[in-house]
Amino acid sequence: MSSMSSTPADNAVTPVRVWVASPAGCRTLASAAEAARLAAADSFAWIDLEETGNAGPGQISEIFDLGAETIEMLRRADQRPRFMPLADATYAAVPTTTPSAAPAGRPAYVCLALTERFLLTRHSTPCPVLAEIRDQYSSLPEDAKTDGPAVLFMVLDGLLREKEPQVLSLGARLTEIQVMLRTNSPPEIHDEIMGILRTLTELVQGLTWYGSDLNDVAGTIEQLPGMRVGVSERFSHHCGRVSRMRESARDYRQQAKDAFDHYSSNAANRQGQLINVLTVVAALFLPLTFLTGFFGMDFRCPRQRLEVHLGVRGAGPAAARRQRCHHLAAVPQAAAAIRGRKPHPPVIAWPPVTASPSPRPV
Repeated sequence: MSSMSSTPADNAVTPVRVWVASPAGCRTLASAAEAARLAAADSFAWIDLEETGNAGPGQISEIFDLGAETIEMLRRADQRPRFMPLADATYAAVPTTTPSAAPAGRPAYVCLALTERFLLTRHSTPCPVLAEIRDQYSSLPEDAKTDGPAVLFMVLDGLLREKEPQVLSLGARLTEIQVMLRTNSPPEIHDEIMGILRTLTELVQGLTWYGSDLNDVAGTIEQLPGMRVGVSERFSHHCGRVSRMRESARDYRQQAKDAFDHYSSNAANRQGQLINVLTVVAALFLPLTFLTGFFGMDFRCPRQRLEVHLGVRGAGPAAARRQRCHHLAAVPQAAAAIRGRKPHPPVIAWPPVTASPSPRPV
C-alpha cells in the first residue's frame, strides 16, 4: 500500500487524505474528486476520507453524488453509535479508540455510508484499525471485493473488534483491584475504579443504542439502500457480535460496581476504627478534664467556708485553725467595703492570741 499523501483537492475538498480500495487494489489518492471519478466506474470501491477540511456540504454532495441528508450525517460531530437507512444510503457511525485526541469530551467516530456504487467512510482523526481492515480487504477474493454489504459489515466488525482488547484489559485490571482490596485500599484506587466504571458505562450505552438500531432494521435489512439479497446472514453475525460485547461490558461494569462497593466498605471500616480510637481517648481524658475544670473555678467564699469548717472540726494544729478563723472574719469586712456599708465589728479570733512577753535584760 502506498504511503499517505496530503495535497489540495482539485477545486473541491481541502485538505483531505483519501484511500481507495477496489478490485484493482488499495491505493492513496491526491483528492476526493479523483476518488469520486473512480467511484463512478462500474466496479464497486471503498473510499476512505480522513479529513474533509472546510469544504461545504454542497461541494461534497456534488463530488460523490450524495444527498444532503447523507452528507450532513457524515459531517456531524455530535454523533452516537447508529445504524439507520437514509434516502440514498445506509448510514452507520461507530466510535473508535484511536490514540489521536478527539475534541474534549467527545469520542472519535468513524462514519460510513453504503450506496450501490461505493462505501464511503469518513473520520476526522487517524484510524489505524482502518489500515488493518484495508489490508484484510486486499486479501479477499475478487467477488467479495465488489460485495458492498459484505465490505460494510467487515469494516463494522473490525471497528467493534478493536474494542475487545480494551474491554479485556479493563476486566483484568478489575480482577487485580479486587484482589488488592482484600488487604488494603489505597486512596488512588477510588479514581481508577470510577474511570473504569465511566468507560464501561459509556460503552454499554453506545452498544445499547447501536443494538436498538440494528433491531429496528432487522426485518427489512435486504431492502435498505446498497444492500443485497442474502445479506441477512452477515447481518445476524454482526448483531451477535454486538450482543456478546454488550453483555461482556455489562458484566465488567457490574464487577466495577462491586469493586467500588468493596472500596467504600473498607473506607467505612477504617472510619469506624478511627472513631472508636477517638472515643477511647476521650473517655480516658474526661475525668481529668472534669477535675481540672472544677478546681480551676474561682469560688472563694464557699471554698473559704469549707476550709474554715474543715479547719475547726478537723484535727489540724491550733495555729492553722486560728488562721482560718482570721480569714473568715476578714470576708464580711471586705464585702461591706465593696457595698459601701459600714462594716460590722471585726470578729475576734478564738482562742485569743496573746503576745509572749519579751525577756527582761538581766
